Amino acid sequence: MYENGKRGEGVYKKDYGRLDIYKSYKKDTIPELQVDYKIFGKICDEFNKEIMDEILINSSEIKLPIRMGSLRVKKTKMNFTDKNTLRVDWQASKKFNKRIYHLNEHTGGYKYRFYWSRGIIKNITAYSFIPTRTNSRRLASILKDNNRELDYFM
Repeated sequence: MYENGKRGEGVYKKDYGRLDIYKSYKKDTIPELQVDYKIFGKICDEFNKEIMDEILINSSEIKLPIRMGSLRVKKTKMNFTDKNTLRVDWQASKKFNKRIYHLNEHTGGYKYRFYWSRGIIKNITAYSFIPTRTNSRRLASILKDNNRELDYFM
């Protein structure tokens, strides 16, 4: 377990969160147009959900404001010659007692991931995009649905 019953520091440290954005919003917006924090959170959640719907369901590329680039799902052909690039299927490997790899047969040998095409902005290396677990799982479930005729960008 953990030493002293406490978890260690997380891998990803966030510099700014929703509360910081809300404080900036309160400071910069006139009082007649301000909403409380719960409503602000619901608006942010709904906006992010709509953006992900546009990317995942409509297979669109979203252009980000202030020249920060674009966000989309990228499709790449898998390289089967180099086993170092393939992911191990640990469940099947333990079952058959030998190393077995994921071949992505359900996607025709392609692998998919969220891709941020970085734009032209100062200190762009300070920014990163890490999709939430929910959105990653949602992409996986869309790809596993064989009835869906959806194609993403190469």
